Amino acid sequence: MRPLVEDRLRASGLHIASVSLRELAAGELGGDFFAWKNAFSGVQWPEIWSTYGGWIEATKPELGPMIAANFAKVKSAGRSALAVSSAACLQARAGLHAGLPSDAVLCLPTSPSVAPVREHVDYDRGGTGYLPRTLCLTAVAGLCGLPQLSIPFEVSSGLPAGISLVGAAHADLAVIDAARNHKR
Repeated sequence: MRPLVEDRLRASGLHIASVSLRELAAGELGGDFFAWKNAFSGVQWPEIWSTYGGWIEATKPELGPMIAANFAKVKSAGRSALAVSSAACLQARAGLHAGLPSDAVLCLPTSPSVAPVREHVDYDRGGTGYLPRTLCLTAVAGLCGLPQLSIPFEVSSGLPAGISLVGAAHADLAVIDAARNHKR
């Protein structure tokens, strides 16, 4: 899929250069997307519980089974990983903020594969299925506070996919312009 994406982006007038995540954010996380996801979860989960935990415990709302399981996981995770994850987040953020020029847009898949059949999605956040691998890709922008926009993309077999455009800090308009110039 990479050559197809590069060809379409070049046709939009964009200059394409290959760079690895490890080059942009050298350090503890490097190019290990699962490390990025875990650091993101280590910061996100305590924030989720801090925001909603009191309300959930006080009102005991009726939640669907997957949502209830996710909140139980978030609650049980506690804040133990917060310090380590926050340090990794700051290191990654500094690397990407320094390494991604304001006029550049990082392009990566939005998901690890074409869209799965709805009834067959594995929602286990702890494994290596579709959801965790998708979170690996979407954690980069979220962890670093960068703008990200996903563009629907059709692969040669006609199946839906998506590419994400991630911009430098405060370069939201560059991301929007790149998406606007993208020819489907």
